[in-house]
Amino acid sequence: MCSRFSAFNIHDAFIKSIISEDNLISYEKSTVFKTSDFYPNQVAPIILSLDNQLVLMPMVWGYPGYINKDKPNVKPRPLINAKSETIDKLHTWKDSVVHRRCIVPTSGFYEWMHLSNKEKIQYKFNDVKQENTYLAGIYKTFSDEKISRFSIVTTQANESMKDVHDRMPLVILESEIDTWLNDDYQSLYNRSEILLNKEPLIKT
Repeated sequence: MCSRFSAFNIHDAFIKSIISEDNLISYEKSTVFKTSDFYPNQVAPIILSLDNQLVLMPMVWGYPGYINKDKPNVKPRPLINAKSETIDKLHTWKDSVVHRRCIVPTSGFYEWMHLSNKEKIQYKFNDVKQENTYLAGIYKTFSDEKISRFSIVTTQANESMKDVHDRMPLVILESEIDTWLNDDYQSLYNRSEILLNKEPLIKT
């Protein structure tokens, strides 16, 4: 379950290859890029492939949730994660993963380790081999909204983080981005070999 991630480094070489020099200053001044951490229902910059060109586009994190018929006045939680094991089968995700895949650029994501009923430690995870950590995503534009929404694809946690949580985002290497966006995306579902750095965040 990934419910928070940190903003990516806009000066990373790969990101700068997407953003033209003319647009770099305006991007840096944008409210979206001044955000340090992103949470569900917030707008975040997402990487898409449009007309065979990579672009950054703002989207809202989380597909609309389902209304509980027994509690119609309770606002549903957004659907922020989609399991890779069922994403190709479930109606909510199936069309998106086939036709609308994206990349969520971050400098890392967060998970909690629960030590007891009252104690827990938060960890930040990031790719050990890359300055930015890229997560697999899917997106959709809903008819009653002007801005598209995205969800992060998850898989079973590997050795890097299974002691903290049993799920992890589908981390995509920079060299695999084109494969996720345009090619055999299902070949990337197994992330057992991805190495992640784990940093405990201790509040003082």
